[in-house]
Amino acid sequence: MCEIIKEKPFINIFEREIIINDNETLFQYLNIFVANNTGVSADFKLIHPNVFIWKLFKKILPNIRFNNIFSRSIITWKIMKIIEENDFIELIQKKDKITKKFNFSFLMAHLYEQYILYQPNWINTWEKNQKKILKINKDDEWQVKLWIKIIHYTEQLQQSRWHFSNLFKKFKILIKTTKIKFPKRIFIISSSHLNPTYMEVFKRISIYTDIYFLSVNACKKEIFYDNFIEEKKNCVFQKNNSLINLWEKYEKFYFLFFKTFKKIKFNYFFQKNNKKNLLNIIKNDMLNLKKNKNILDKKRFVPKDDSISINICYNKKHEIEVLYQKLLTFFKNNPKIKAGDIVVTSFSLNTYITYINSIFKSKNKKEIIPFYISKKHSDTIEKVLFIFNKILDLSNIRFNNEEILDLIEIQDIRDNFNISEEEINILHEWIKKANIRWGLDKKQKKNLISPKNNQNTWFYGIKKLLVSYAINEEEKIWNNILSVTSINTSRTELIGKLMNLIEILDKWRKKLLFSKKIKSWRSLFICFANDFFYKNKKIRDGINTINKNWIKMIDDALISNYEKKIPISILKKKFSYVMNYFSRKKFLPGVINFCHPSLICYIPFKIKCIIGADHQEIPKKKF
Repeated sequence: MCEIIKEKPFINIFEREIIINDNETLFQYLNIFVANNTGVSADFKLIHPNVFIWKLFKKILPNIRFNNIFSRSIITWKIMKIIEENDFIELIQKKDKITKKFNFSFLMAHLYEQYILYQPNWINTWEKNQKKILKINKDDEWQVKLWIKIIHYTEQLQQSRWHFSNLFKKFKILIKTTKIKFPKRIFIISSSHLNPTYMEVFKRISIYTDIYFLSVNACKKEIFYDNFIEEKKNCVFQKNNSLINLWEKYEKFYFLFFKTFKKIKFNYFFQKNNKKNLLNIIKNDMLNLKKNKNILDKKRFVPKDDSISINICYNKKHEIEVLYQKLLTFFKNNPKIKAGDIVVTSFSLNTYITYINSIFKSKNKKEIIPFYISKKHSDTIEKVLFIFNKILDLSNIRFNNEEILDLIEIQDIRDNFNISEEEINILHEWIKKANIRWGLDKKQKKNLISPKNNQNTWFYGIKKLLVSYAINEEEKIWNNILSVTSINTSRTELIGKLMNLIEILDKWRKKLLFSKKIKSWRSLFICFANDFFYKNKKIRDGINTINKNWIKMIDDALISNYEKKIPISILKKKFSYVMNYFSRKKFLPGVINFCHPSLICYIPFKIKCIIGADHQEIPKKKF
């Protein structure tokens, strides 16, 4: 990239370099790298592959409405609507539970979304009702029928029928005649979001602009190609070569795709690792795809060689302690190494956060290591989501004293209801003396199939506390209610605070107890924020972000015109997926970053550490 920028500088200094990739961390690194190698990195623009493709379609097809009606979220509810009215699929019936119907709809929406992107010809053929062309198995014909019903239902709602598959078909026709302005050059960095159809789009626009595809491969080009076998015009890997199979998922597609190009220039930049240590021996073996046939043919290395270090730890805390000591040793033995040269990755980073914070925040200033934990969400959003999920479960819990006390001990809840830490200890004592154990009142206990009485419930316990305050003596009876303790008049407000909290929790329990129409759930999150975070203005940005995602999820369901009542459990599950997909992963330069391995693909750190590298933590298969 740097060589191209140097050799072919833009005449217009305000011309933007376009980089297509989905990794902001890599883009951040590239800016620094290009600046160091070319002297300046002025106007680079990172564009996600999805965003670039849709913008391109809008330019070529300006008269078409681009509402993305066929997103996974919207398709899910359309399938729900269809299976509520039809019994044409053996797998799912109208009489089935709504949870089963939702799970089926969600799975099928995911599948159709993949078909639209990866098999556009299937979708286009189905819509023409040309099933014979694709030779569909009879067992799979229901998928075609369901898709046709989705299309017909979309037409009934007078919504646009345009989706990626038919837009791509239209694009292939119009790109030959439509004149639009393209950037002078585009750099594309390989990523999992570059599906075959996207690559076909880039191929077709390459006649109008220079396309530079940048891909990282651990082995040399000649060896990679030599290990392909031609079988009926299809290239497959040699199954006896495990090293090649490691790259099969993505690299196979890229190289086979480029082989179909008539006018394409390949440039290879492989570099041998000259320094002799165990790590470089392995790197060079991969570079040349060497495979030792004789297991006894081992390489010799110096015992002091620490290029690869494997540490066996007995728990997660010990793992972070060993990591911390190792890093101190690195800095001591290698003064040139800085914190920004090191990265720590893990597939289960969330389970380590507590230990990282406690161990790395050393009191000894000489041993403080600057670090940053790259999490999916900000601390504010994680905190609000944690409490929101707790509240959404209120209709399913027994209201045990431990459950409510745990909720009160959350600082944001305490602050919202003006309960101090000192008052929490008093509440513990009062709850014990009032014998509050579980249940709000006798009605809730009856719903939980328990004896219908007020004994040990929260509201009855609060009455005991009020009587205790009024009488100000222990074991006195008033209106069949026994006083349990002597309450100082200075603590009377605390009873009111507790009562206010329990009443609000009861209000939410009743609100979440029954199924409702989707529209009725639209204002749920903002009502939650007003009840539990009203006084905390510092987290308003986080609340607004979550609320936007919640409203979009509900609006997607409303677009489908799904009218039946649904329980909060389904929306909770759906929202969990939405927020898991929504991410704000950041990377902080100049410090040791703890992050997911996918975040630092292609970035050449001097030292890479992996925590949680046991068989239970590393994912085997990604759905």
